[in-house]
Formats: sequence, structure tokens, C-alpha cells
Amino acid sequence: MGAWWAKDKITEATGGLEKVAATTEEIDRWEEKANANAYTPPADGVIPEARFVKFLDTRKRVFSVYERYEADLRELQKKSEAAGDKLSPSDLWSAGGKLAEVFGAIRLEQMKALAELGMSEAEYRDIQVAVYKSAWASSAETESGKLPAEAVSESMSEATKQMQDAMRA
Repeated sequence: MGAWWAKDKITEATGGLEKVAATTEEIDRWEEKANANAYTPPADGVIPEARFVKFLDTRKRVFSVYERYEADLRELQKKSEAAGDKLSPSDLWSAGGKLAEVFGAIRLEQMKALAELGMSEAEYRDIQVAVYKSAWASSAETESGKLPAEAVSESMSEATKQMQDAMRA
């Protein structure tokens, strides 16, 4: 019985590795197509609306992959929380395989979208950074009522004042 179980696990593992290898090759092909798109960051730092829409389309497609695997990921999370540190090697192997499958599917969809929409990874990352910076700045302004630059300037002035007071004391 042990040999039968081991044979199934080995077959499962090699099949999984073959699938991961095939996905990796497909990702590489799409990545090459995506990165063939020339990109020069805008001098003024302003993202053209048409490029931003393509960024959003890519994000939507990637999010659809998250949604497709959401139930599986929640099940893995519940199983992990229930077992604590006592997951069996088989459970760890299965979880690792599922996570590799999910991340591969996400990366594949992202590269397909970028290639099909005519956007390179560098452009996607630049827009992503700009979006997160804007979100951070908006959040900071909402919380403090001040623009981020004003808040930083004010805190630097306060720190300078405290250092001067400490030196006088």
C-alpha cells in the first residue's frame, strides 16, 4: 500500500512539475512579446489616459484570476489555521503546488494582457508605482488635512526645533 501511495505522489509531483514548466515557458513567450513594446517614461510624469486605461484593463484581467482561485486560497488558509504548525508533508506539498498554480496563472494572465494591450512590464510598473503613490498621498491628505509635502515639511521643522531645544538644554 505504501508503494502505491508513493507511486501516486510521484506521478502527481512529476505531472505538476511538467505543468509548471509548460506554464513558465508560456509566460516567457508572452513576457517577451510584452517587453518588445517600447516605453519611455513621460518627461512630465503624467500618465496619458489611454495608457492608464490599458493598465486598468490589465489589472481587471489579473483580478479575474484571483477571483477564480479565491475559494481554493480560502480553503488553504482555513486548513493552515486549523492545523497550526502541524501540517503534514502531504498537505504542505499540496498547498505549495496550489500556490505555484495560482501564482503561475496570475503571472501568465498579466503577461498575456500586457502583450495584447501593447504595454511593457516597465510601463506597467511605472504606472503601478504612480497609482500607489497617489493613493498614499490621498490617504495622507485625508488623515492630516494637509498635502504630503506640507506634512513632511512640518514634521521636519518640528524635528529641527526639538533638536535645537535639546542642544540648548
